[in-house]
Amino acid sequence: MDWRSHSGSYEAALCGTWLGSGSNGYFTQEVPATSQIIYRLSGWFYQDNGWAPQQCGLKLGFFTNSLPDNVALSTAVYGFPALPISTWTHLSLTATAPSNTAWARASVFVENAGDWGTLQFDDLELHFGRILSTFGS
Repeated sequence: MDWRSHSGSYEAALCGTWLGSGSNGYFTQEVPATSQIIYRLSGWFYQDNGWAPQQCGLKLGFFTNSLPDNVALSTAVYGFPALPISTWTHLSLTATAPSNTAWARASVFVENAGDWGTLQFDDLELHFGRILSTFGS
């Protein structure tokens, strides 16, 4: 969409039921992943006036090749707080891939969107890196 991107010319959006596409939605990217690596999903988010889903946020799911695609080894979820209206806000979720991880699914999701508004997002990034040291363990 080219409504009001954070940078560049376009952003993605999950819309309320006014669009006629149901009340649940997601934007997903699947990538190879490695056990015991920290992953951080982040991006910029913009909420229209009237946006009132039951829940929306970020998810990081970790999967192995020996289970069906819909059975995660673990899933981290960050449900968004009430965002400022009509202001871009940077949000992120961090999680460590468990043992036997082969791939990860990074998602922006909405459940039970209301009648109005949209959640727009831009500049999504998935970073990863090793734990260099642990203190106090």
